[in-house]
Amino acid sequence: MPGTREDNGIPLLHSDNDLNGYATRSTPSVMPIRGQRPRSSDAGNPYVGSKLALSNESEEEKPRNSTAAASDKESLDESQLLPQEFVVSFQNGGSPVVDIENGATRSSDVFRQSRCNAVYLDWKNITYTVPVKKKEKKALISRMYGRAEPGTLTAIMGPSGAGKTTLMNVLSGHYDKGYQGEVQVNGWVRDTELFNQQSCYVMQDDCLLPELTVREALTVGVQLRMPSLNRSKREQLVDEAMARWGLDICQHTRTSCLSGGQRKRLAISQELISNPPVIFLDEPTSGLDSISALRCVKVMKTLAAAGHTVLCSIHNPSAKLFSHFDRVVTEIASGEYGNLNKQLAKSFTPDYSEEVNEKKLDHPVLTEYGGKIMNKKEKAEEMELHRVHVNYFHQFVVLVKRCFLCVIRNKVATLLRLVAYIFIAGMMTVLFYDVGNSATRVISNAALFLLCLTMALFQSAMPTVLIFPTELTVLLREHRNCWYSPFMYYIARIITELPFTIFGPLSMMSFLYWTTGQPQEMWRAATVVMFVIQVGSVSQGLALVVSALSSIQTAVFLVLPVASPSFLFSGFFVQARHIPVAFRWIMETSHLYHGMQGLLEALYGRGRGELDCEENELCFLSDPEEVLRHLDVENIDISHKFLILIAMDLFYRLAAFLILKWRLRRKR
Repeated sequence: MPGTREDNGIPLLHSDNDLNGYATRSTPSVMPIRGQRPRSSDAGNPYVGSKLALSNESEEEKPRNSTAAASDKESLDESQLLPQEFVVSFQNGGSPVVDIENGATRSSDVFRQSRCNAVYLDWKNITYTVPVKKKEKKALISRMYGRAEPGTLTAIMGPSGAGKTTLMNVLSGHYDKGYQGEVQVNGWVRDTELFNQQSCYVMQDDCLLPELTVREALTVGVQLRMPSLNRSKREQLVDEAMARWGLDICQHTRTSCLSGGQRKRLAISQELISNPPVIFLDEPTSGLDSISALRCVKVMKTLAAAGHTVLCSIHNPSAKLFSHFDRVVTEIASGEYGNLNKQLAKSFTPDYSEEVNEKKLDHPVLTEYGGKIMNKKEKAEEMELHRVHVNYFHQFVVLVKRCFLCVIRNKVATLLRLVAYIFIAGMMTVLFYDVGNSATRVISNAALFLLCLTMALFQSAMPTVLIFPTELTVLLREHRNCWYSPFMYYIARIITELPFTIFGPLSMMSFLYWTTGQPQEMWRAATVVMFVIQVGSVSQGLALVVSALSSIQTAVFLVLPVASPSFLFSGFFVQARHIPVAFRWIMETSHLYHGMQGLLEALYGRGRGELDCEENELCFLSDPEEVLRHLDVENIDISHKFLILIAMDLFYRLAAFLILKWRLRRKR
C-alpha cells in the first residue's frame, strides 16, 4: 500500500516500489465545514443542502495529527458537509447547465431526469505491460495506486510517454486485459460491462462523422442513450448542451467544417449529455486556445461539483487551469531508481498513514442513498439505477436513419456510384450491340456477361472496403461508451448499402439486356439480373471481410489481390476440366464461377431456339445446347447455383461481423 505525507496541505502519495507513482494535490483554498447549514437564500435551490460523504473512516481510523486532518478535505466523515462550492445535490440527478463564460450554473429539469450515483474509483498496484520482443515485455505503467471520488476533479499529469492514456484506458475499463492489479468501484472489484454503462470516455482524437451537423450529432447521441425522452425534452436537452459548450452558434454546421476547438467541445458534449456518474477525458484541452481550455475545465469542475467522478489527463496546464483541479496524479517517465524508493517511503511517510489508507481502501464506501454501508446486493441494485436498457429495434432505427443521412449528404460519392453503372452500360452497348442472338459471336456474348459480373464485383467492393476503416474510430468510441450494440450498427450499415447493391446492377442490366439482343423471355431477363445482383452482394460481403481486417491504407490495395482468384477461376478463361485437380477447389470458391454458370444456363438453356447465323458465315454453335457444352456448362441447376451464392454471401457477412467484433475487443 502507498504511504502518504502531508506537506503544506498537499498530501503526497507514492508507491513503495518505484517513483513511477503519483502525487495527489488537494486544493487548500476551500476548507471543509462541519455541520454547515444551507443559507436562507438557498431555500428551494436543488443544488444546495445535500450531503455527500467522501470517506468511510470511523472515528478511531482518523489521523492522529489534527492539524493535517483539518486541512485535508478528503478526510470528511459522514457527519460533515461539503463546503458551499461543492455542496451540489445530485440526488435528483443531472448536471447543471453551465455558463461557459463565467462558470455560473442554473437548474434544468431535463438534466434532473435521472439521479447520478456516487461512484468511488480505487486502483491498487496497477501495472500494464506490452510485448516488445520474444519473451520480453515493457511496462508502460508500474505499481500505480490511487482513488477518485465524487465531487472532485482529478487530473493525471505527466510528460509525453509517461503512460497517462494507458492509465486512463485501464481505469475506464477499455483495457480489460494485459494489466496486473485491481480496480475497485464503490469498494468492490469492478464489473467492466456494468461499469462501462456507468461511465463515459472522451478520447483524445475527435471521432466525429463528417456528414452530420452539430445538432444532429447531439440528437443522435440523446436518442441512443436516453430513449425515454420525448421529442420536446430531447430538443431541450440538445439546446442546453449546445449552450453549455458554446456550440449554439454553429449548430447547423457540419462537423467537417468546424474548427479544432469546436470539434473537441462537440466530442466532449456528446458523451456528457447522458449524465454518466463517472467521466474520463483524455487530453480534453489539447488543440484548444487558452480561453476555450479554461471554459472546458470550468465545465468539468461544475460537473464534479454536481456529484460526478471526473478524471482527465492533461499534458501541460497553465497555472490558472491547474488551480481548478482538486487532485493531481503525477506520472514520472524516468524509469525506476532501484531500492531507494523504499527508503524514501520510510523516511517521508508517517506510520499511521499506511494503516489509515489500508482501512479506507478495503471497505465499501458510504453513499448518500440511505446513509449506510452498501452490501454487495445493494451495490448492484444501486448501480442498476443508472443503467439504460435500450430496445435493439430503437437502436436499429436510429442508426439506419443516421447512415442514410450520411449517404445522402455525401452527394458526390453517391452520384458517382450510380452514374458509373450507366456509363459502363453505354460503353458496353457500343461494343456488344445485338450480340445476344448471333451464333458467330457466342464467345463475345459470354465475355459481355463476365464483364457485367466483374463490374458488379468492383462497384460493390471498392466503396464497401472503406466503410470500417473510415468509421472504426467512431464505432470504437461509441461502442466503448455503450451507445449501441455492434450488431445493430453492422445491420444498419448493410441496409444502407442495399440500394447500391440492388439498383446499380438493376439499372445497368435493364439498359444493357435489351440493347444487346438477348432472349426476350421475361424469366430469362429476371434470372440474369438476379445473378448479377447476387454476385455484387457476395462481392460486397467479401469486401466487408477485407474492410474489417485492414486499415484504410491497406484496404484499397487488398481488393484486387482478393478478387483476382475469383475472376481468373470464373471458368471463362480456362475451363474446369483443364485446371489441375489440386487447384479446382479455388474454382468452387469463386462466386464469379457460380454466377457465370447460372447466368449462361439462363441465357442458353431451358429450350431456347436456334441462334441466328449470318450469311456467308460458318456457324458451329447455332444450337444453344452445343453452346453450353462448348462453355462447359452442362446439367446445371439454376436454383442450386443461386443458393450457393446466397450461402457464400451469408458466410462472408457473418465472418465480417465476427472479425469486426474481434477487432473491437482487441482494442480493449
